[in-house]
Amino acid sequence: MADFPNSIPTFRTIQNKPGQTYDPDKRTTLFTEDVQQIRDEVTAIDTAFEGSGHVFDDDVTVTEFFGTAVDLGTGGSCRVDAVTQWQMIYLRIQIVFGEDLDLGTQPISIKGADLPITIPDYGVQNAFPGNFGALSKADGTVQMFAPTINNVAGFGQCIIFFNQGAGVYLDFLAGPSNPIPPLAGDIYWATIIAPVIEY
Repeated sequence: MADFPNSIPTFRTIQNKPGQTYDPDKRTTLFTEDVQQIRDEVTAIDTAFEGSGHVFDDDVTVTEFFGTAVDLGTGGSCRVDAVTQWQMIYLRIQIVFGEDLDLGTQPISIKGADLPITIPDYGVQNAFPGNFGALSKADGTVQMFAPTINNVAGFGQCIIFFNQGAGVYLDFLAGPSNPIPPLAGDIYWATIIAPVIEY
């Protein structure tokens, strides 16, 4: 039975017969070097795909920007799903805002350390934008808030949420000070596709 995808396979050591020397021109003879090349390719492919699969956390902490954890209220929650495939990380974020929530006074964020998967550091102040994000309001309206992975100087690796509208600093990041603050019954969801390599 194959070891992949649960583990990288290990192979037993083999060797050529005594006195036999590798000769690529002898096409009817199988040498140890021929088998080793196949083993090396299999191991390289398995290693590249190691860790591929789905992980999630349905109790992710949401943090006040440059502050502490916020209270998403009764029935509130944050779930992050992550799938690693080849050289990309696919993230899906869902934040449900419950009754009697307390988001503090600053924009909300998710710290990289609280995610169910390690996100590469793309560099301080080098934002990596997400694909799509929307705050579905309980009244049926929708506001666009795009997720962005960023290493913010003085705060660290995190995901923050930018509104497409612009104003002063607190006006374009999702949070209680925003003109469209998250309220009970609202749901935010977003997707991010990011490379697994660091820049």
